[in-house]
Parts: sequence; C-alpha cells; structure tokens
Amino acid sequence: MSNNNTGDVVIGKEGEYDIVETRSCVYSVECLGVACTTKDESYHLVFCSVTCQERYHEHRQRNWERVTAEVVDETDLASEFATLWHLHVALTRQLIMAVTHAHEGGEQLGDDRVEKLSILEALKHNHIALGRLFAITYGQLFGDEVARRLTEHTQLTHLVVFDMVLNAKQRPIDDIDAEKRRNTYYNQWREQAQALIRFIIERMSPGANDDDESPPPPLIKLVNTQLDTTLREMVDEANGSRAASLEDYKAVNEEMEEIEGELAIYMNEPINLAQREKNRQFYALWHQQARDLCLCVQLYAMGHTDDEATAELESQLKENMMAITVEGFTVKYGYQVAFSVQALYDDLLGATKALIGQMIVTRRDSLRDDTTPLTRDEVMGGRGVMGVLYIKWKEIMNGLSQTLENDIISSTAASDDAPILHDYFKSLGRHLIGLALDIVNEAAATTEAAAEKTPHVEEANVCEEIENQCVKIADLLLAYIDA
Repeated sequence: MSNNNTGDVVIGKEGEYDIVETRSCVYSVECLGVACTTKDESYHLVFCSVTCQERYHEHRQRNWERVTAEVVDETDLASEFATLWHLHVALTRQLIMAVTHAHEGGEQLGDDRVEKLSILEALKHNHIALGRLFAITYGQLFGDEVARRLTEHTQLTHLVVFDMVLNAKQRPIDDIDAEKRRNTYYNQWREQAQALIRFIIERMSPGANDDDESPPPPLIKLVNTQLDTTLREMVDEANGSRAASLEDYKAVNEEMEEIEGELAIYMNEPINLAQREKNRQFYALWHQQARDLCLCVQLYAMGHTDDEATAELESQLKENMMAITVEGFTVKYGYQVAFSVQALYDDLLGATKALIGQMIVTRRDSLRDDTTPLTRDEVMGGRGVMGVLYIKWKEIMNGLSQTLENDIISSTAASDDAPILHDYFKSLGRHLIGLALDIVNEAAATTEAAAEKTPHVEEANVCEEIENQCVKIADLLLAYIDA
C-alpha cells in the first residue's frame, strides 16, 4: 500500500477502485472510489478532481450573505439549491469520517480533530448559503433561522457519531435498532431534523402540517428515509466497513435528489413565484436608492448643492422612496405608513444637505489650518451650528427607523427583534457621514480641480457598504412584509 500526495493512506482495493482511508470527494459521487489527488490546505478538504476543487472554490468565494432575490435567476434557483444540498451531504460525510477516524495516530477523539479539519466551519458556510436561498423568497429572518437549525443539526450529527464510535470500540455494532436505543443523542438528532423540515414546509405551504389525520407530506417521509440511510452510513463507517459506507453515501445522495424535487414543487407554487418576483422588484428599488443616495452625498460634499443635476437626483430619490413605500407597505399597512416614511425621507435629505454644507463651511474656516482635517468628533459631538444640525439629522434618521419598527416590525414580531433595524440605520448613517467627511477634507486640502475628481477606491468601498446596509434594511423589512 502507498500514500497518495494528499497524505491519505490507500488501504486496499475493492473492484476496480482504490479505497481512500479518511475522505470522501466533495461534490462528486462518481469519483468516490478514486484516490484523491488534490487538497485545499485553507479548509483542510480533499478533492478527487481539479474540477471538483474549482467548483468548491467558486462556492466559497461567493458573498452569500449578500445574495438576494434579484441576483439569483429564477431558472438557476433549482440548480443552486441542488449544488448546495449535495455539498451539504458531502461535507456531512467528511464530518462523519473525521470523527470516526480522529482517534487514529494517537489523536484525541472529538472536537480537536474535527475543528482542525475545519469541517464544521465549512458546513456552517454551507448553511448560510442555503439560508440565503430560502431568504430570497421568505426574507432574512426565515433564512437565518434555517441556517441556524442546519448548524444545530450538524452539531448533533457530530455528537451522534462521537457516541457511536465510543460504542463501536467496545464491540462492533450489529444491531442498528439497538444502537438507536443506546446512542445518547440519536432521538434528539432525529427529532430536530423532523422539526427543521416541518418548519420549512409550514413556511412554504402554510397549513400543510395541520391535519393530523392525513398522511404526512412526502417531504417528511423522504427526510426520515434519509436519516435512516445516514445512520446506516455512520454505523458502517464506525465498524470499519468502508465499501458499505460508500454505498450508503451514494444512497444518501440519491435520496437528496428526491428531497430536492419535493422542495422544488413547493418553490414553484404560483404564490412563491409571485413572491420572489415582488421581492426582486423591492430589492432593485433599494439598490437604486442606495446608489443614488451615495451619489447625492458626493455631490453635496463637493459643494454642488444647488445644481440642476443635484436637484434632479434629489427628485429621483424621493420618487424612488415613494415607489418603495407604495409597492412594499400600502397593501398590508395602509397609505398612512407609506406617507409617513416618505415625509421623513424628504426631511432626511434636507437635513443631510444642511449638515454637509456646514461641514464644508467649518473645514474651510479661515481660522482653521488647511492641513487639519474635520473629524467625526467635531461633526457628531460638536457645538454651535454643527451640533444643532447633526442632532436634527440624527433625530430624523432615528425617526425613520422608529416609524418602520413601530408600524411594520413591532406589529408582527416580538419587540426584541426591532432593534436590528435600528442598528442597520445606525451603520448606514455612519457610512454616510464618513463618505461626506472624506470628500470635504480632500476638497479643502487640494485645488479647485477637486470638484471634477472621480471617486477614489475608498469612496467606492464606502458606497458599496452603503448599498449593503440598504439591502439589509430591505431584507429585514421583507421578512415582516411577507410574514
């Protein structure tokens, strides 16, 4: 027997394939039996082909936390889900194998080896991605909860395997039903998985779980079958029956395809298709709002407060906010909420223009050293005119946040959820002030050519963060608008 260049020991032949000691291939079921040739040291994962490795890198590099409805094509949604679910199964197998073989080489069985392999971290990233795909239909809070429950399930999987390996070291497991009874975590693991899928079904098709006399939805039956197969995979791996565990793993992947099909049925229901289209429009409005707001602050900070272009941009911002409130709020919350938000946003634009105008005056004060930049403390904690204008601006920003919290969030959720929106607005305000400060300071320290300058990389990054905060606001609001 020999080692391949991953450091994994090839322990024997079975049929026409070499059987690798401690890993499964990520993504590809077909190459399970082939000795692996590539390894990613960053995540301590082994791949059985370069193509497989490249696909995983593409997945890891995607900024899943910013994936929203308008960036996922409807025709690609099913394949996006399929990729992530199959990756979930593959990484779960790596977790099973890592825990099962952690004692080899004299290492302590359990968390130390698993954390070293980063399997739990890789699975958590996968859960975030899956949560985001659910969120494009049902909003941030639902997606976050799915991700949290998936992570909880993975932690329980770890404990089930851990306990099973300890049992198998005493004697081989020859009775799966007996193992179910003596495994400390099996019942909790199974019940948690069933609760997770019922949670998903109830949101995708309300009332589907209400009739106790009807047979359970097909998805419940499929998940129960997959749990049984996964348990069998764990047992075979703990007993050292590698060929059998590989067959179990292939069966789990096939069962996952059936689960994907059932989920796709729910996702393609007309009500869900319509919801995603509505969400795409809502996100698009907030993206445009963020870009226009960023440009408007840049124009204010360069002194273009009364230009025709600035006036036109202000008009666009107000019209876009009207579209946001009318499209998003009026059906469920009435016109009064929409009008209140629009009025506050108009006031916020005026207060922002006045505050930035005072920044320019203060920075260009003849008594001020040209090399001394205006600071956040001077703006946010200043006295005199600057202090008054900043307090007014902050009060309007808080009022806008509070109106949305009171009329949209607190009307449908526990009060402890509401401060999340305030944090998003606070972060948005911080980025807006920072962008204005950077431009005002640079313009005061250079020639008039500064008025014609293009945004620097730093400004582009700040605008990206401003857009990100606006999308977070939209994401959170949709969670309640759609509830």
